[in-house]
Amino acid sequence: IKTPLFLELHLMLDHIDEKISDWLLPNVRRNIVHVETAQNLARVIQLCHQADIEAGVALKPETPCAAVSPYFKEADLVQILAVKAGLSGQTFQKDMIAKIQELRRMCSACVIEVDGGINADVARLASAAGAQLFAAGRALFTAPDIKTAIEELEKNVTA
Repeated sequence: IKTPLFLELHLMLDHIDEKISDWLLPNVRRNIVHVETAQNLARVIQLCHQADIEAGVALKPETPCAAVSPYFKEADLVQILAVKAGLSGQTFQKDMIAKIQELRRMCSACVIEVDGGINADVARLASAAGAQLFAAGRALFTAPDIKTAIEELEKNVTA
């Protein structure tokens, strides 16, 4: 299937080293993997790049930012999970604002994405803390009008 869309896959898989080759697909533009699931994260990132796919590294809420610091130069982005991995619709964990700020202090050049509990208010707070990208699900798909919901998120993000 061909698509002009930018497909970002958030691969919440154990033993990602053994499985990443299954996700190096022509239509995929970015794979995000969990730092906690890789034996050799540098190699996973390298394989993505060799396939002309961006590589993002995700951190679970309980994982410290220091876990990704060795990969700041190789990874195309760092994603902070602001909820426990699992079901959509969870509430954003407010202590993740401090984690976003910490990550921004550690890496001023990093692209920071936040996933989990994103709505207009959260986007405003997380953006002010240093996040640039947001993975929003429920806020969009439960909205009466998706276009208006996207506009609301966008106007709460600082440039």
